[in-house]
Amino acid sequence: MNDQNEQSTPTGSTGSNDITENVENNQPCSSILDIMNDQNEQSTSTENITLPETLYISTSTQSNLIYVNDPAKFHKFINITPEFTDMIVRKGPCQPTNNIFKYPTNEEHRSFQESWFTKKLNDGTLVNRDWLSYSISTDKMFCCHCQLFGRTKRDNWIINGVSKWKNALHKILVHETSSNHIDASLKFKLRNQVLPILPSLTEKRKFEVLCNRGIVKELIDITLFLSRHSLAFRGHREKWSDSLRGNFKDLVELVSNYSPTMAPYISNLKNKNNKPQWSFISWRRQNELIECISDEIVGIISKKIKDCPFFSVSLDTTFDVSRKEQLSFIVRYIDQNSGSIYERLIAVLETPITTGRELMNVFKQTCDSLNLDWKNHLVGQSYDGAANMRGNYNGLQSLIKEINPHAIYVWCWAHRLNLVITDVVSSGVNAMDMFGNLEKLYDLINSSKIRVMYYEQFQKEKYKKKQIRRIKRVTTTRWMSFSYALDVVLSTYLAVLDTLEIMRSKDGPGDRKSGFEAGAIIDYLKSYRFVWTALTFKKLFDILSPTSSILQSKDLDLMLAVSMIEQNKIKISTLRSDESFESLSQEVDAFVLEQADENEEFIQLPTPRSRKKKKMAGELSDDEVILDPIQNIKVNTYFSAIDIVQRQLSERFSDKSIGVLKDLSLLTSKVIYKINKDPNSLPKDSFKFFLEIYGKFVDKKYLCSEYLQFASIFNNLITSEALPINLHRNCKEIFGSESEPEIDDGSDEDDNNSENIISNIKNNSGSLQPIFQIFLNKGLISVFPNVYTMLKIGLTLPVTSASPERAFSKLKIVKNRLRSTMGQERLQGLMRITCEKDIILNYENIINTFASKSPHLLKALVL
Repeated sequence: MNDQNEQSTPTGSTGSNDITENVENNQPCSSILDIMNDQNEQSTSTENITLPETLYISTSTQSNLIYVNDPAKFHKFINITPEFTDMIVRKGPCQPTNNIFKYPTNEEHRSFQESWFTKKLNDGTLVNRDWLSYSISTDKMFCCHCQLFGRTKRDNWIINGVSKWKNALHKILVHETSSNHIDASLKFKLRNQVLPILPSLTEKRKFEVLCNRGIVKELIDITLFLSRHSLAFRGHREKWSDSLRGNFKDLVELVSNYSPTMAPYISNLKNKNNKPQWSFISWRRQNELIECISDEIVGIISKKIKDCPFFSVSLDTTFDVSRKEQLSFIVRYIDQNSGSIYERLIAVLETPITTGRELMNVFKQTCDSLNLDWKNHLVGQSYDGAANMRGNYNGLQSLIKEINPHAIYVWCWAHRLNLVITDVVSSGVNAMDMFGNLEKLYDLINSSKIRVMYYEQFQKEKYKKKQIRRIKRVTTTRWMSFSYALDVVLSTYLAVLDTLEIMRSKDGPGDRKSGFEAGAIIDYLKSYRFVWTALTFKKLFDILSPTSSILQSKDLDLMLAVSMIEQNKIKISTLRSDESFESLSQEVDAFVLEQADENEEFIQLPTPRSRKKKKMAGELSDDEVILDPIQNIKVNTYFSAIDIVQRQLSERFSDKSIGVLKDLSLLTSKVIYKINKDPNSLPKDSFKFFLEIYGKFVDKKYLCSEYLQFASIFNNLITSEALPINLHRNCKEIFGSESEPEIDDGSDEDDNNSENIISNIKNNSGSLQPIFQIFLNKGLISVFPNVYTMLKIGLTLPVTSASPERAFSKLKIVKNRLRSTMGQERLQGLMRITCEKDIILNYENIINTFASKSPHLLKALVL
């Protein structure tokens, strides 16, 4: 479907053309805001009708007020409407004055002169050159009379403009005495005299524009609904005579059944005899509406970043269904009003070449197009471990740091933890055998729908009132897939065994390979070797799996991530003890007792075979072989797995990764309490690394003193933050430490809000966000500005690059195999809408931006 096939016009399309900006009586160019207000002042009043009096265009790159009579813009229009001509005649040319606008100089140090707007006659009289119009966007001068009424459209004064200031005055004199210019000026003056005295915007016109804006508002709702649910817009056939016309047109028709505004418009579209000239719902209008909503989202994000103004970035690439390399561009920033941390998708770009330098070019172009000051306010960057991202010489992070040294690189913590898990599941024979058998189990059961049916049926019999589970894959790129696969088998252990028994008994005679594999897996699952190995890794996964999930959170700050990893190290270290192994032994016995049948016994642990090694000359010691099966599983499986996790956590999450971490840790509540108790305990080199990187954003002289002052009153701030309505209650210590204050722990609902921050500090003693909330709630920004800036930077630093991965999950839904030919601009717009669905949009801004897309829309939607 296209605009030619569906030419429908909204009600009363008699408005003006594209947006321009005008100046009258030698005044500087006003914005479209002033022009629309001026038009409405001239129009008659209408009761009970409220229409927008301004046209505010939401953009993310330049100023939001677009100059409307810039001569370099409206000469491009093929057809200039009478309404647009009347507006230019009424407002006059664009003639900014020096006290408002400074004319730029060229390489010859010459510039446009304000005096050229006037002409001095022989008798000394000064006359305004009302035809001379200066373009602010191109730094050129034009003749607005010839642009509107000239006989030829090839003159430089009409199309390209004149910018050679050396001979500019001579060219002005030559042009204003030419016959073509005199004819155009006469037509301009005649048109000015015959302008209607009465305002052109009648009551009917206002009502028609109001109806059209109501139609577009409903179309915005439909577009948001389809985009946020990742649904397709168009259908294979979209004629009104077809039974199904695609989701968009079908929803439009559905809404028209209940909307008095949409109903007559859709009726006119269906009426072939009274069919309008153009349509609001054509495929081209769909793309424009998606683009306008997308631009509004990016404009809001860009404004939030400028308010902060610090931000960090995360980038990643993937193949889409059409085998194109797509780059996901995520920004992280702090909302200064609420204190919330956001990670937003601002761009989805096709990048056929993914070298570090090519990604750097894409990065710069994206930041420049969104007016993000990455050279000064980018404080962090996070990517995965790929060489083109992480490389120290030609990687993206190193290229950015060459220009912006304080954009420190954080290797994604979630990726690092996943590498730790990948290493530990490959440690030792028992681990490889277990996860290899789990993968084979997945292949056996999921290769037949009958086997899946048996598995579900046995779950209903064995585990009543529990959710039906499905066997998970092990060899997948999904994080923690090893944990998910093991958890399903252990929680549905009996159902798995029964399914394998049926496979061996029924499928075995006809499929010897499947029967043999099912029997082999049964023997393995009914062995102590499996139980010991499975419960060993379950203990590790119970610690690492929640951490992996939390590390993928959008609002996680770096110091809380450090605190979580440190806690995991402590928990893992407590597992490496004889007491912990004895506890595991009891769990193994309990599992076997619960799952084993009366007539069957689990296969015992194999006894290691003693190998004799040749003894070399002079060698006195003998290799000791662990012959005890329990001791062997303890040393070579249990302790071995724990040792690998400990070593990997220490190597991959060392303090060397980011030197500023120790300085940021001074802003955590745990350290602040220590400084509050003993101010002299503050190290002499505090904030050293932070000031080396971010010294330009804070005052070095006052940062330490502000910090000590804040620490000295921190207890009072916490106490006043949690002050209850009823003072006389029994106090209870909620911090669990003598060095931390006692605070009333009331249970009334009125006190819940005030105690949320206390709960956060108790549970997240390593997090910076609760401290930042205290700054906002107590209004301490002006009191401790340097500490506040340090908090903002610490919270803005990225932890993971999980948000680009989440965007790719949406990409698979939005651009699926049925929508594989989708254009890149449409894809980017839909991705922004579906990923950032929580942003509150301004419908009026969207409609006004939509109106600027064509002269037809401008006439229909703006007075």
